[in-house]
Amino acid sequence: MVMKVFTIAFFLFMAAGVVILSPAPSHAGQVTAADVADHMDKTKYSSDDIKSYLKALKGKRIVADGKVDDVKTGRTGAKIVVKVEVPGRSKDFVVDVRTKSAAALHKGDRVSCKGEYTKYNMFTLNGIGIDGSCSK
Repeated sequence: MVMKVFTIAFFLFMAAGVVILSPAPSHAGQVTAADVADHMDKTKYSSDDIKSYLKALKGKRIVADGKVDDVKTGRTGAKIVVKVEVPGRSKDFVVDVRTKSAAALHKGDRVSCKGEYTKYNMFTLNGIGIDGSCSK
């Protein structure tokens, strides 16, 4: 009887371990551009908080849905400038997406972009850059 209880307890413990150690869903590491914009709000966060948040984004996957504002091609590759509407903000949040699929997109297209965070966009003061892809 004691052995039976021990065996059942052991299997329950192992099953709980498998559930706890199983990989998280793939979207667990994703962050939306709207969330990033919210964390860059200087009325809510200090400059140090914003800097540490942006450092923590390095290597994370960013999802941005918005309108194509510009398509730029040049020597170093192609870039799509996407304006993301963020509720509660007067200015759109800008996401620069370095991608190979830029030729298929035009100004005004609604797109969904995904990619890895690369940098804070210091030229617009209200955006970030990602390496990834966009689709209509």
